[in-house]
Amino acid sequence: FVDEKNKLECKVEVDPQPSQSWVGSFFRSKKSCGYVPDLVQGTLLKDGQPVDMCSGNWMTHLTWDKGIGNGSKGKPTKVWERKATPFTE
Repeated sequence: FVDEKNKLECKVEVDPQPSQSWVGSFFRSKKSCGYVPDLVQGTLLKDGQPVDMCSGNWMTHLTWDKGIGNGSKGKPTKVWERKATPFTE
């Protein structure tokens, strides 16, 4: 996502794969290399410099590390949580 007017960019990875060598991929499972299924992680950049980081699970929650609004005072803030979202069919 890019907001050119405010010079903001958010780079988000969904389900990033652990880095391992080509040979190592034959002998190790993804789990032993730190793979976490459904992981979301990202970086918020302003003028190309990191401002904040987000992480979570795309099925359950999303948290910004430095927090946003509502008096978070720079503490991690969960901005979306599945169990707090009404389910509709």
